[in-house]
Amino acid sequence: MPPPVDDVAFLVRSPNRVAVLKALADGPRSRDDLVDETPASRVTIGRILHDFEVREWVERSGPAYEPTTRGRLLARELSAFLDRLRAIERLDPVLSSFAVDRLDVPLTAFGDATVTVPTQAEPNRHHRRIGAAGERAEVARMYAQGVTREASVIHRTAVSERGQTLELVLTVDALTAARADEALWDEVSGLVERSAFVGTVAEPLSVPFVGLFDGRCFIGVADERGVPTGVVESTSDDVVAWADRTLDDLVARATPVDDAREQ
Repeated sequence: MPPPVDDVAFLVRSPNRVAVLKALADGPRSRDDLVDETPASRVTIGRILHDFEVREWVERSGPAYEPTTRGRLLARELSAFLDRLRAIERLDPVLSSFAVDRLDVPLTAFGDATVTVPTQAEPNRHHRRIGAAGERAEVARMYAQGVTREASVIHRTAVSERGQTLELVLTVDALTAARADEALWDEVSGLVERSAFVGTVAEPLSVPFVGLFDGRCFIGVADERGVPTGVVESTSDDVVAWADRTLDDLVARATPVDDAREQ
């Protein structure tokens, strides 16, 4: 029997082998089924099935093929491995700064992630992406380690003119900075006056921003100096559930701004 590394190398050298093994893991398949369900030709499928039989990954049952226990376990682990690689590839633009290992979310949940980063031509591209999503949302829930006048105007307008439901949790430092800017504080106060929830928490999260806009999650990324470097966007059930839990906890612990004037 070849060493495990040879099995891995044998599989990953051919996307068709991976596709056939994954299809078989879902249940017995005939050659005709595999022709319909994978991009491989009939000749290629015949060769792959022969190779799989030699390696004892599949066995024939009449006209159909099904995985052995070894083949089924291999397909499951391979699928998980590929899911992790897909997530890493998606997160690559911000991977060096994104604290994904400090979030209570499996890496594979980011397989659908979209990453927006600033460019020289569009230095505020990531901020605009968050603003556009937040502006359209019927329900907006956010945690932020900083707040801008532009973002506050977007949500004050959405709350006033479209009845947006808004929850905004800021760090105490973010609120202090907002109070020091008269124009910004007018906008933040305007959110409170329009029945939006604005509160503060003392302990920061490991990420600078979490936004949940109608079931779409945005997670901010910052470098070691705290400078925003991008945003990760996902609709994965695991990511959205994490954001909901995190924001529920923050709102429950937050001190409402209307009761925190002296902070």
